[in-house]
Amino acid sequence: MGTTATTKTIADAAAPPPPPDDHDELAANRGWIHHQKRQLKPYLIYVGVLGAAALTSLAAELSGAHAQTALAAASVLLVATIVAAAVCYKKKTKPIAAAVAAVGSMLSAWYFAVIIDGWSWTAVSVLTALWLLVSAPYWNKHRIPNRTACTDLVLRPRADLVNRPPATGIDLILANWRDFVAVPDGALPGTTLTDPEIIPTGFSFTLQLRRGKQTAMSLVGNLGIYSGISSGLWCRAEDIQIERHPLSDALAKITIRTGELPDEDVTWTGPSYNPDTGCIGIGRYIDGVGEALWRVYRENSIFSGFICGATGMGKSYLTNILALALMHARNTVIWYADPARGASSPLLAGAADYFARSHLAADGSDDHSEIEEMLDDAIRLIDHRLEENYTWGIPGFTPSDRRPGVVIVIDECHKPLTVRRILRKATMVAREGRKVGIAVYLLSQGATLEAFGGHDESDTLRSNTTNGNVVAFSTGTTNTKSVITGLNMDPSTIKADPGLAFLSSKNEHQREALFRSYTAEDLEALYANAPKITLDAAGASVLGERYLNRHVHMNENNAALKNRVLDRQLGRAPQPRAPITPVKATPPTAAPGSVGIDVDALTEGFEFVDYQAFVDKAIVSSTLTMPLKAQHHQILALVARRFHTRGDIVTHASQKARQVDNILRDLVTRGLLSNEIHGRYELTDLALALPEFEGLADQLEEADRDDFASTTN
Repeated sequence: MGTTATTKTIADAAAPPPPPDDHDELAANRGWIHHQKRQLKPYLIYVGVLGAAALTSLAAELSGAHAQTALAAASVLLVATIVAAAVCYKKKTKPIAAAVAAVGSMLSAWYFAVIIDGWSWTAVSVLTALWLLVSAPYWNKHRIPNRTACTDLVLRPRADLVNRPPATGIDLILANWRDFVAVPDGALPGTTLTDPEIIPTGFSFTLQLRRGKQTAMSLVGNLGIYSGISSGLWCRAEDIQIERHPLSDALAKITIRTGELPDEDVTWTGPSYNPDTGCIGIGRYIDGVGEALWRVYRENSIFSGFICGATGMGKSYLTNILALALMHARNTVIWYADPARGASSPLLAGAADYFARSHLAADGSDDHSEIEEMLDDAIRLIDHRLEENYTWGIPGFTPSDRRPGVVIVIDECHKPLTVRRILRKATMVAREGRKVGIAVYLLSQGATLEAFGGHDESDTLRSNTTNGNVVAFSTGTTNTKSVITGLNMDPSTIKADPGLAFLSSKNEHQREALFRSYTAEDLEALYANAPKITLDAAGASVLGERYLNRHVHMNENNAALKNRVLDRQLGRAPQPRAPITPVKATPPTAAPGSVGIDVDALTEGFEFVDYQAFVDKAIVSSTLTMPLKAQHHQILALVARRFHTRGDIVTHASQKARQVDNILRDLVTRGLLSNEIHGRYELTDLALALPEFEGLADQLEEADRDDFASTTN
């Protein structure tokens, strides 16, 4: 580093200083006192101890109670010693605690002897020897600095430290870790790096932790630990990654990056579904070791998933990669629901087998009826496949082109899930569809409770979707880690870099680490060349006309939407939107001589039931699979006796308040109680259909008539 005109050098400091005036001499004296302050502390303590002993002896002489005074003084000093030693021990400075206890005990004995026997040169010599014994280590640690003319120099940072290169060698990393990170006051005291390995983007080590003191779980995603390590290794915190070790929680895997992945490593090269593992490759880990995988299938089951991230971070792009991989696998159907009118991913909306979007209702709110109809069809398909499994003795679900799986992607899920009906149906699909090949992928900008609807029933949906796959891009919310069970990294600490995300997986063979998602050059061309996968004939027939004519309805809606947009652009008054009428799920009929599915022959023997009856049947079936306990029956009986508020129910129930809250929440989730009026619980029609409440509806209606008559009279 160069010097400036105002910076003194060693040669300048050697010149004799000008004679000081009175003010300078006073400042110099004050500087000397401050300079010797640490060295004077033992002297001040020595004088204080002598003075206190002299005053105590004088008090004993005047009162004549030498023994009592000596015992009181020694006791006070001994108690103070015990307290000081305990404080030092609690701060994990055991040698200092032992020294305090020893010195305090000897000083207490000296006080007692001086007050009883009086002053003598022997007593002073003993105190002086004890003082020198204690002060010598202190003086050795706090030496007097060398006061030379160099104090007038301007201190400058060393050029070799300022321009020091990052840690680029294994030996340098090991040395820095030993000297700055593993020291007692470092970020990870007592730890050791072993098993060094050169990886494509830097270096990898096994981190041996202090057993009983540190765990890998406490380090993963801990930004404070990352910052301390980066300071010790002279690198960036974002270049450090700690993962759990497969052998033990007393070990961790740490990666230190010195480079970036080349672009060709994160370019999607085509279909990435592996039928042997049931996984899709979605990106490369940022250290260049291994591929990040999204689990779709395992034996007899399918996985749901959750993707969160701020706008522009890569949620939609990752979803497109997943959809393309599943379409090329030829064993999975993609259904796509978008509350943003289809604008979130127009390519996916056009390529999906089934597409639903929200509309603007007349009152200015969002109309999610199309998304609800899609979930209705999914529930109907679940019931059909459960009957298939029972009829043919199928233990679960194995995807194939003849009986494909179904993945329902719900974009901006926090919008439609606020509607309780939609939330309950989505929960049923995620919970019951797993064993018949139907999964739900939820996408949201954050992982708050509102992303899952924000209702009591949201916990079930959250657990069923996040138990499969979780990908977290950078978010603006800081409570994501607490909302998503098992997420070991706070997404708000991830660098806001599009494509950079954290993969959380319940698979013990899958890494939980940062990765960079794949990119594709021409998604439109990839979708154009992707196979079009639809439901099997039996499943399509069960869904009826609404599914078989889904593309016709979508084309009509798109044409009407295009005309409205053109009218606005040309300044014409657009035609009002026609009200959306739900398409009934009736059996389709084929025109005479038409080529396609012979629906009459295919649906012979099938009985198409009313959907509402099916929903009631499905809920009753779900309730029967989880039998009601005696506590549930007691709460239902209390509500039947017109104890509708929580306070009344808690007062008359035999359970504690917290247990009552859990039971009420469970009954609402099962559809046996309604809480549409906040704080008031009512029996639903489903509850009234239970055998124990047979005839209760008529009794309640008659009681209401009597109450009305009494109030009017």
